[in-house]
Amino acid sequence: MAFMLYAVAIWGLLGFASGTRPIRTSAIRLENNGYRNIVVAIHESVPESVALLDSIKDILRNSSRFLYTATRKRAFFKDITILVPSLWSTGSYGAASGLSYTSGDIIISHFNVTKRSTAKTRSFSPCGQPGINILLTSDLFLNPALPPSYGTPDKYFVKQWARFRWGVFDEHPIPGDTQFYFSVQTGKVEDVKCNIKKRGKIVHSSTGSYCKTNPSTGTISDSCVYQLYPDRVQKIRASIMDQQNITSVTDFCDDDVSDEYKVHNREAPNSHNRLCSHRSTWDVISETDDFRNGTNAPGSLTDAQTNPTFTVVRASRKRRMVVISVPSNQNKGREKRLSENQALDILKDILPPDTKLHRADDRVRRERRTPRFPRWTNSETSTHVVVLTNGKREYGVRSGVNDMPPTSNVIDISGEHVTSPIMAQNKSLFSPWHGKSTSIHHALYDIVYQIHSPDSLPVQLYSDILPLFPGESKSNIFSIDPSVGRNTTFVFRYIKGLPTVYVTSPSGIRFSRGSSEYSENKRLKSIRICPRSTAETGNWRYQVHNLDTEHQSIYFSAFTHSRENKSAIILHAELVPFLNSKCPYVMIHAEVTKDSHPVTGLAVLATVSRPMADPIGLELFDNGAGADIVAGDGVYSRYFTRFNTNGHYTVLVNVSNAQKNAKLVEEVDDERNLSSHISDDDSSTIPPSERKWTPRRLVTQLDHPISRSAMAGTFEISSINEKLKMNDIYPPARISDLMVTGSSSNDGTVQLNWTATGDNLDDGKAMSYDFRFSFDVNTLLASPMQAHALTDADIELGDMRRPKEAGSKEMYIVSMKRELANGNKGFALCVRARDSSNHYGDCSNVVTFGFTDYLPSVGKSLPSANVENCQMSYYKMVFAIITFIFVLVAIIWACKYTQMRRHSHLQFQEPLI
Repeated sequence: MAFMLYAVAIWGLLGFASGTRPIRTSAIRLENNGYRNIVVAIHESVPESVALLDSIKDILRNSSRFLYTATRKRAFFKDITILVPSLWSTGSYGAASGLSYTSGDIIISHFNVTKRSTAKTRSFSPCGQPGINILLTSDLFLNPALPPSYGTPDKYFVKQWARFRWGVFDEHPIPGDTQFYFSVQTGKVEDVKCNIKKRGKIVHSSTGSYCKTNPSTGTISDSCVYQLYPDRVQKIRASIMDQQNITSVTDFCDDDVSDEYKVHNREAPNSHNRLCSHRSTWDVISETDDFRNGTNAPGSLTDAQTNPTFTVVRASRKRRMVVISVPSNQNKGREKRLSENQALDILKDILPPDTKLHRADDRVRRERRTPRFPRWTNSETSTHVVVLTNGKREYGVRSGVNDMPPTSNVIDISGEHVTSPIMAQNKSLFSPWHGKSTSIHHALYDIVYQIHSPDSLPVQLYSDILPLFPGESKSNIFSIDPSVGRNTTFVFRYIKGLPTVYVTSPSGIRFSRGSSEYSENKRLKSIRICPRSTAETGNWRYQVHNLDTEHQSIYFSAFTHSRENKSAIILHAELVPFLNSKCPYVMIHAEVTKDSHPVTGLAVLATVSRPMADPIGLELFDNGAGADIVAGDGVYSRYFTRFNTNGHYTVLVNVSNAQKNAKLVEEVDDERNLSSHISDDDSSTIPPSERKWTPRRLVTQLDHPISRSAMAGTFEISSINEKLKMNDIYPPARISDLMVTGSSSNDGTVQLNWTATGDNLDDGKAMSYDFRFSFDVNTLLASPMQAHALTDADIELGDMRRPKEAGSKEMYIVSMKRELANGNKGFALCVRARDSSNHYGDCSNVVTFGFTDYLPSVGKSLPSANVENCQMSYYKMVFAIITFIFVLVAIIWACKYTQMRRHSHLQFQEPLI
């Protein structure tokens, strides 16, 4: 059988490699209009299927042609590698050459595993920056007529590619967005769309009757939905990022006003406008590295010339990790050997059962020579190399790297920065040897995570480093949730004398020295506790007592596996460093998922180990503000700017659910949720290609404790000087989630909500807010600082001089009576924050609102937060008036009828004789 070979060279102290890196290094490059080195990876859960392979090729072939058209003949797919599972055997497949499931730019899993047939493009990056990968299911290729592609999988794939490659966003409402807004351009309520010419109607979801604008609030009921008119009446050409399944749509929205059927709608409150400062998708795409300054100019290829070349390879079935230990002149004797041995012990804990761990010949160590890596690759071998180096080039780091395969990692355990080609291409990690970082343990886990499917690896529950003085004790709590608990292990590692340790279960069972589950390894200086049965669900406590006469740091880690037939909650943490600007910062992201679905509502804490300073904690938020892109998507983010000096910084992320606010949010493609039978005035039925599909969301409350831990990585900064440390150089972050949540025509007020920004990006508290407004969006975007400003007199609720702490929710009520009195009815508004050093952040996303029926009143009433209630009150009033009129008419008629009867009776009464 074939082996996947992993080599680990350990050359120095226990620590980690330095450097900055992208979130995920992709080999994709665009040359002469052709994208090369695209990897499509199929998950092991997908059954072998010739039909699936053929469909993947057909759809990507058609996607390449459509991409060439959509990019105005500037890009197509040149070559694509398809990685099939190791268990596929009936086809003729090539060697994987170092590729693994996690190497995929496009990852295809079985739809029964992920419970998802909607695509998910994973990205933590801001507008215009590439993402991580595209997650698809086999159902999209085997049943392309179903939602969400509706028979246009090629266009649907290009939409996901645009999100992944160029960092553009959806131009239709996503869950949590408003469906309708007041358009200053048209003077009425419109549905959220990229091109204003898209035709449809707004109706009640239950009755199908037309919805009307509430005259009191200027808005439409939440029960209303937008229904698209049939294909024969559609003329729009954009946008692919809106509703790509419309037959006439072939382009991305543009700023060119000469073509009204693809011009960008800058008013619409969608994700793309919110995150890309209301720029058109084509404007963003054309300014990426792929096309900037005329790069990859338009070509003249035929359809046949845009067909990609496909290579199908199979993943390796067995794996082996080889560890080579090479000392340096900075050898620290027993401490050095302890570090090496502990690294091996960690790998034994975290490697999957199908991976064997070996140690190389000790001659390399004795002779201090460069390890010459053999040519590992053959028809069935895939090689991954991990080098733990002391960073000294004289011991052959550079020459050794040149002999390694392309999928490799370098780990600098000396604490010094090493620059080498391999480090620029792959993930690098570093841990200063000061006893305050857990990077060595998380880094090894993270490297294994890169080359194995996450569902084959143990789950990191918790980790901590405990600096202890002689005789000092410390304890803490971690949790085991119902999805995990199988093969659970607790490990304590120390560097001086043997400590006393305890681990206590939720039911009060104490595991300690003398317990059958307890074992010591004095050579490795480690203590291991392994509960024999499935670990209890709930809160566990560990305690450590330092018996040594010297200060020492003791590391604790807890890891486990998912229970049988259950999927574990997975934490994946990453860094996005921007360290070369005048205002250097790092974006910290933590993604928490279960079966590819987001887990929201967790408490997520990033601990940053800093050079020559204590670690600092930073809470991460999933609120769609600051460094966070989308609220409620299971990605928690924050900016980091608290640099104290030059050097290496390491980031560890811990997750908990102490408040039991966590929720699992699943998307279900339920055909019953489709607005499929939509008619225009002559009752024509919309074809499947024109249906607008919204997945049904299932939200499950997770009311049990949860703990997860992950290494986000490291970065090195060298631009910090006294001037930067002494001066406030960071402005407040741009507000990107400004929303209109209510309005009242009766008193001319509008309710605005957003998430507070900070003093330094999204950290701290700003000093004040500055509101700017105009009477159309284009004027406001062109020169926001020249627009009209709101004053304190215009603020009916809120205080512009008292912003809340970053991450808090703001709610202001603003009066527009002055402008309404001048005859203005529609408005575009944005807000920016100012800090204590008089730095202003960029103006927020623009919102629009209008007052079509402004009626000045003596009393002041706040805008209704519930449009439906306003409509119900309106309808009740109308009903009451009609009822009163009906009763009045009935009374009048009854009186007249009685009078007529009396008159008739008197007329025919016989006279008395």
